[in-house]
Amino acid sequence: MNADSEKIDRILVRAVNWVGDTILTYPAVQRLKRCFPRSHLAILVRDNLADLWKTFPSVDEVIPFKQKRGWSS
Repeated sequence: MNADSEKIDRILVRAVNWVGDTILTYPAVQRLKRCFPRSHLAILVRDNLADLWKTFPSVDEVIPFKQKRGWSS
């Protein structure tokens, strides 16, 4: 690990929108945490998938959001 990676103390990941894709994303998030073990890793995720991430040990914080319905500009 180089000196610059030591300076990274917060990481935000915008999670995918579907259950299957969420599970497929777990190894990438786990690798991020392994590469930056001192960093605070947060996941921004649709509220209906927040519980899946809350059980994942590599994540320090789950930030749920409600997705708007319909078309938006």
